[in-house]
Amino acid sequence: MTRHFIPDNFVVPVQFETPDFILRKLTTGDVEQDFDAVMSSKESLRQIFGPNDTWPSDEMTLEDNYKDLQEHESDFDQRAGFTYTVIESDEQFCLGCVYIYPSPPKQYDVRVYYWVRDSAKSQGLEEKLGDFLHHWLADVWPFRSPAFPGREIPWKEWEVLMSRQVVDSWFDAFRKKDISLLKLAEDFVHTSPFGEIKGRDAYLAIVQENPEAFFRPTIEVVDILEDGHKFAVRYLLDGNPSCDCIYVRNGQIAEIYSYYHYGDKPTF
Repeated sequence: MTRHFIPDNFVVPVQFETPDFILRKLTTGDVEQDFDAVMSSKESLRQIFGPNDTWPSDEMTLEDNYKDLQEHESDFDQRAGFTYTVIESDEQFCLGCVYIYPSPPKQYDVRVYYWVRDSAKSQGLEEKLGDFLHHWLADVWPFRSPAFPGREIPWKEWEVLMSRQVVDSWFDAFRKKDISLLKLAEDFVHTSPFGEIKGRDAYLAIVQENPEAFFRPTIEVVDILEDGHKFAVRYLLDGNPSCDCIYVRNGQIAEIYSYYHYGDKPTF
């Protein structure tokens, strides 16, 4: 995601100490302690970033974890996202992790994930960490609407919000003349009065060959009807009423039916 989610002059905390634990920027130097915590609790962690997620896999190696930490450290340095290791006061034992990243759904300014190792849950650490994060984000960070997917927002609800964001990006791409914003499935299909285009690559090639036909900065969305991961978007194209029926699958647009100058209200 390219939009900045913290002000340029905000000083990002690198470390924060509490009576129960220390939060410190996660770096590749933490790889062994982090790997031990991750693999000790791998089954429960598969619910942290999504329902029935595959991370961490049974076959995950120390090298795999090192690459993950490299990415998180790079994100931190570039202010693209902030991952903290949660460690005991003596800094010898990893208790968990906290992830602070931009929120694709625009009604939230940040999304937050956190976990603690299974052995620390019986001590109430997960609840303590959650309470701490709510206060810390409100008091120290410049956020007003943090999202806690999978915790305060059920996964099904979050996935629908993510799908809506994917739909918004469809129109943003053509307004901003930036096809990198398009989130299309590999088997994407677009059907319109002009015919059917099958395949993401085939569709993008046509867009690039005919930019004047696709890039319309004046597209004006009128309203959006939602039904789970199906969306009917009414919009004005050069002042003419049009509609796209959009089907989202796994965070990508799988299929679109476009109706131009339809005149009547569309239905699913």
